[in-house]
Amino acid sequence: MPSIVVGYDFSHTGHAALRRAVELASDEAHTLHVLCVLDHHEPLPSIPAEDGVDYRYVDRVMRALDVAVRDELRDTAPGLDILFHVHARIGKPAAELVELAREVRADLVVVGSHGLTGLERLLAGSVSAAVMRDAICSVEVVKGEATRGHASLPSWRSYGSPTTHRSS
Repeated sequence: MPSIVVGYDFSHTGHAALRRAVELASDEAHTLHVLCVLDHHEPLPSIPAEDGVDYRYVDRVMRALDVAVRDELRDTAPGLDILFHVHARIGKPAAELVELAREVRADLVVVGSHGLTGLERLLAGSVSAAVMRDAICSVEVVKGEATRGHASLPSWRSYGSPTTHRSS
């Protein structure tokens, strides 16, 4: 079955990328692999860490990711039975997205663009540009609300096995 890897970091652009991936998966029978990449030193603002970014935190993020994907499937593709897997990894977002795409032999990677410009891009790097450069499959970059002036969340090796679900 063809698969789509989507980067999701609980931001507005992450949501836009997830929505686009769900739209694509509902048009054709694709399996979704939704990946949230975590910074070892900095938890996600929307999911506070009790004792830093560790195995327990990764598990909490995977549960939150499962809820986010189910909500998006309910809203965007009601009644469709879309197979999805959630993954949470600690590392560098571009490298982890490219690695997961390779592991699952993805046909497409969908990423959001936070709209970094100038010095921001130089200092932080562009995840979408790195994924486009390094991925072995096609890449679609989605611009979300964060690129239109909304604040975005900070950027997001695998612990445990990914969670697998069906949307219905």
